[in-house]
Amino acid sequence: MFMTTMLTHRDPIALSIVSGATFVARAYAGNRKHLVSIMKEAIQHKGYAIVDIMQPCVTFNKINTYEWFNNRVYMIPEDHDRTNRLVALERAFEWEAAEKVALGIFYQVEEPTYIDKLPKLRDGEALVDRKPDMGKVEKFIEEFI
Repeated sequence: MFMTTMLTHRDPIALSIVSGATFVARAYAGNRKHLVSIMKEAIQHKGYAIVDIMQPCVTFNKINTYEWFNNRVYMIPEDHDRTNRLVALERAFEWEAAEKVALGIFYQVEEPTYIDKLPKLRDGEALVDRKPDMGKVEKFIEEFI
């Protein structure tokens, strides 16, 4: 899932972390190379991924321009512990105190997905994958006609 937020919304990152997303990141439309790499990682992540994509509104917001963002955004350091939920939350909320906007992967863990937890889905035995026994189907139809 990808979402785009306006400047006043800093909560998508924190909300995603506490809601159980296993990949939470933020990218900026002014840095396409980084944006593309984050989107690729999110798509390849096995689990629920959220990417908050920040982009200035060039029509209605004359304060939070590309220049404003370029002076405040920074990349999350490589040594950031992506598996620590509390550290990710602290980084999500630093914007309010320091007006610094972190870009990158805040939180990432590998956990069993919904399909992994259900053997019928995991092993390809879901009802949707089964071929119907036409003899039983015809008998069922005859009972109701």
